Amino acid sequence: MKIDKEIAKKVLKIMLTADSGCEFCVRYLFMKFIKEFPEYSYLARKIYEETFNQELITKNKEVK
Repeated sequence: MKIDKEIAKKVLKIMLTADSGCEFCVRYLFMKFIKEFPEYSYLARKIYEETFNQELITKNKEVK
């Protein structure tokens, strides 16, 4: 499935509300998103960092 940048941004913003903005829940969902749409990993990381003031880190910065 392909999505464009604006749809990706909307989906990520919705994911930010998971479990009332639980950082761990959001991180889990963002990792799933990056695995499915690696072309938007930069966007997921940027939004996560802006929201939680910390880097979205995975082993070797890659989702497997």
